[in-house]
Amino acid sequence: MVCKEINKPFLDFAATIVVEILSPSTVIKDRNNKFYIYQSQKIPYYIIVDVDKNEIEIYHLDKEDKYQLDKIEPSGHYIFTLHTDCTAKVLLSDIWE
Repeated sequence: MVCKEINKPFLDFAATIVVEILSPSTVIKDRNNKFYIYQSQKIPYYIIVDVDKNEIEIYHLDKEDKYQLDKIEPSGHYIFTLHTDCTAKVLLSDIWE
């Protein structure tokens, strides 16, 4: 999703949302190394999807640029604020279909 028109051949800015699908071979890297890298780069949202447990963890940056966990029911929805005037409402159950 893009909130505004981009007139460049490539993106030169960080993503607003990063989604990691856990697998046994990457779980430590996703929960540790990548978590701190994305936090240090001030990626507003970091989402970890655990398909084995049917869980979604949504981390968002707080006012001190530290991730806070929003644990959401897999059947619920979440509104991502992408920019001041741009939001995306995601029905999380759609992830499992």
